[in-house]
Amino acid sequence: MRAHGLSLERNALLLSPVAPSQRSAEGPAQRAAAEPARAEPGLPDEQAALVQRAAGGEPLAFGELYRRHVERVHRFIAFRVGDEAAARDLTQDAFLRALRGIAALERPERFEAWLLAIAHRTVQNHYRSLGRRPDEAELEAADAARSAGRLEQGGGVADPQSRLEATLRQEALRRALSELSQAQQEVLGLRFVAGLSFAETAEITGRSLHAVRKLQYRGLALLRGHLVGAGEAAG
Repeated sequence: MRAHGLSLERNALLLSPVAPSQRSAEGPAQRAAAEPARAEPGLPDEQAALVQRAAGGEPLAFGELYRRHVERVHRFIAFRVGDEAAARDLTQDAFLRALRGIAALERPERFEAWLLAIAHRTVQNHYRSLGRRPDEAELEAADAARSAGRLEQGGGVADPQSRLEATLRQEALRRALSELSQAQQEVLGLRFVAGLSFAETAEITGRSLHAVRKLQYRGLALLRGHLVGAGEAAG
């Protein structure tokens, strides 16, 4: 396994998110010195070239890939595990796995799907290490923590009634999601949270395109039904 000349401590430093306030405080010259040279955005092979540079051992190239994709990977993992602290740790684990394996990536143009596949396996390994899958109690605890964090920060909600309505909507969504099978949650997470195509989702999950389409269709139908029913009950 290639280490690209990086120690684990330097890996951790490389993968530490940069706060928006810190980046905005930097001048253009500082940012240019701190970031790898980039090809013109929008070129079809621009990211593939960046992946090749990272595979060749350029830490700043991998750092740029991290900055581009960390939010997407984190959203997917947070959707699957329902716990913010665990999601942060697992996101770091996923990127460390990617760093260690990128030299073996044969198709740089497939980097995004490859990275999400690593995130998917990281979540699976997380639940295997716990010896169980997320149950209702875990979902309730995770949702309560997320809701509390949003309300403490204001969450864009101005008054108590609006806060209550937002909490009820979140509760309805949580309950609706908890009614889906693990396979349905997995497919919806990859399709709508990670933004992958049907083909990429099928490849990552090891299912046929037909099976993925069926899981998405049934999962969305169940979600709509539960949310409509919850809305009628609340009304």
